[in-house]
Amino acid sequence: MVGNTTVDPLAWASAVTKPEIDAVRNPRTGHVLNVHRLIRVFRYERAILLRQKLKALVKRGEGRLVCATCGVPVYLDETPTGLVLRTAAQAVARAQALAKQYTAGKPDASVDAFLA
Repeated sequence: MVGNTTVDPLAWASAVTKPEIDAVRNPRTGHVLNVHRLIRVFRYERAILLRQKLKALVKRGEGRLVCATCGVPVYLDETPTGLVLRTAAQAVARAQALAKQYTAGKPDASVDAFLA
């Protein structure tokens, strides 16, 4: 799952080995689910559909899965080592870290330079 690597849509999805969130809760039923087990039950194509559905539900304020520890809605995110569930704050921090990695030392890569 690195770069533009194509993943077989029928392959079983895999979770990262050390997830930031290891358990999620369904707010309607109260059931707590292990993230590794949750991700592994999906084929990759279904995991991507779940990612889209979770994102849409969070936007509508109807989080389907929340962090079992803090109760914040979670997103399904893809990393080079597998799939992971993250809160919005964790997803933003990850995106900022990637942006810094790719724009380091490039003065024309700032937001201000882009808007100018």
